[in-house]
This record gives sequence, C-alpha cells and structure tokens, in this order.
Amino acid sequence: LFYGLLTIILLLWSVGAAALLLMQDSAKRFDTRLRTDYRAIDAAQSFRTMTATINVRYLSTLAGPAPEQAPDRTLYDQLRKEMVNRVMIIRSDESSEGRWKDVVGRLEQATNTYFEGYENFFAGKAVDRGEREALLQFQSMQTQRLTDLTETIMNLAEEKLFAGTRQLGEESGKNTLFVVTLVLLGTSIAALI
Repeated sequence: LFYGLLTIILLLWSVGAAALLLMQDSAKRFDTRLRTDYRAIDAAQSFRTMTATINVRYLSTLAGPAPEQAPDRTLYDQLRKEMVNRVMIIRSDESSEGRWKDVVGRLEQATNTYFEGYENFFAGKAVDRGEREALLQFQSMQTQRLTDLTETIMNLAEEKLFAGTRQLGEESGKNTLFVVTLVLLGTSIAALI
C-alpha cells in the first residue's frame, strides 16, 4: 500500500512538473515569436507613415519653382533617423528564411535610394522645371517601392506568426500525448505494485 501510494504521488508530481515545463516552454517561444513579428509589422507600418509625412512636407515644393533658400530639413533629419531605426528593428528578426532576408535587403537599398533623392533635393541640384519634375517623379516611384516592400514585410511577418501558431498547436498535441503516456505508465506501475 505504501509503495502504491508513493508511486501515485511521484506520478502526480512528475506529470505535473512535465506538463508545467512543457507549457512554459511553448508559451515562452510563442511570446518571443509574437513580440518579434509584431515589432516587424509595427515598424513596417510606421515606416509608411513616415514616408508619407516627409513627402507631404517636401514634395509639394517640387511642383512649383525652385525656392530662393533651401527648405528647413529638421523634420526630414528626424524622420530619417527613425526610418533607419525601423529598418534595424525589421532586420533584428534573425529569421533563417531566405525571402525575409531578401526583402529586408531590398528595403535597405530602397531606403538609401529614397534618402539620396532627398539629399539631392536639399542640396538644390534640381533647379529648372524639368529637373524638379524628374526628381518629383523619382521620389514618388521610390515611395511606392518602399510601400510595396513594407507591405511584403508585413505579409511575411503575419505568415510567420500564423506558422508559429500552427507549430504551437502541433507541439501541444505532442505534449498532450507525452503527458498521457506518463499517466498511463505511472498508473500501470501503481496497479502492478
């Protein structure tokens, strides 16, 4: 009787501890994945907002004649730093997936090209009407390119998030099978004793 009760007590402790450890591990991994993917989605979305803010502030001046003095670039410099930070946040997702690395690399290139266009704008290189229209068109194309790339990043991050949820469901099924096996094994040992 003593050994039978001891076996049942040990069984309860071991099954409880195993289930607790498995649940904590799954929850921790899912939380990490959720935080990383959400940060990437948030960074991509705010990236689009920042390009829109910069364009509204500065691109409208390209439609008219060249101003006598260079426009104030304080807002641009501030948002440029934020955009660089957002790219770093997106890059910090150390996903081994090739598509993710490819899109992030293209986003960095597009961001640098976008910045080069604005540096030309602030340097006053576009003086006559044709050059200003060409720069306006160039920046519009770069903005569209950035919008497309950030949309792709948001879609990939959502895909990874849903894949993580599916993987968690599969692991939960395996964990349940493991706990049930432990319970049956312990019950058999207790009955044998």
